[in-house]
Amino acid sequence: MSEPNIVYFKNAGHMRKNMIYVESHTSGVLEELQNIDSELFVMFNPDTQKYEVHRNRLGIYTLELSLPFDELDSRAVEYLLNTRDVKKTQMEIEKHNEKLDADRKKIADHEKECRLTDLHTYCSRHEDKETLDKNAYSTRFV
Repeated sequence: MSEPNIVYFKNAGHMRKNMIYVESHTSGVLEELQNIDSELFVMFNPDTQKYEVHRNRLGIYTLELSLPFDELDSRAVEYLLNTRDVKKTQMEIEKHNEKLDADRKKIADHEKECRLTDLHTYCSRHEDKETLDKNAYSTRFV
């Protein structure tokens, strides 16, 4: 990807004008990304302070992914390769969702246990009452 193409995308409104094109990097990450796919290029988003990997395929500009790291390093290549493995990513998402469901169930069970404990404590302290007061569910002002 060249600087004139980036300027074209910005002027055409396909890309925000404040995005910064990353032409080179000391760690060689850009070259590794180019080896994976020659259509990939990296932009820095000053609004989010994150690096983004973009693709220019047949003159169509797309955002591939936003890197969750503050710096551009070899993790970017690993992250890109991991996101390309759809089955692995889908399994990770399902595993994460199962963990969330288990956590929600654990919280609900804990809340239920707390309420039952409170109910048991109340009943233990009021053992002398076998039934509720007959006016408990009626309006006493009528």
